Amino acid sequence: MLYYSIAPTRPNRLLDVAVLDSTDGAAFRARRITNRSFQGVLNIQQFDPLIAPYYMGDYLANISDGRRQYFAWGDNRDRVRNWLYPNGRHDPNVYFARR
Repeated sequence: MLYYSIAPTRPNRLLDVAVLDSTDGAAFRARRITNRSFQGVLNIQQFDPLIAPYYMGDYLANISDGRRQYFAWGDNRDRVRNWLYPNGRHDPNVYFARR
């Protein structure tokens, strides 16, 4: 199971993506997947005017081919600066990891 987790060693409550998995179905362990923690962001005003205002999905996916695990997730670690957002704003993006 892939999930967002508050980074336990960070006082500023940054988020990580972690996976909870098991080899026997009885004992489970959590492992951090992200290589960089990120802030949770309240997106007001929505960046895309064609979708519902104030919406940010939690897009998480994990699959396995029997040998490796593949993970994809969305987070707001990137920032974009342009003429519309000269001070910058968080930029939702999709990330991928393989283990």
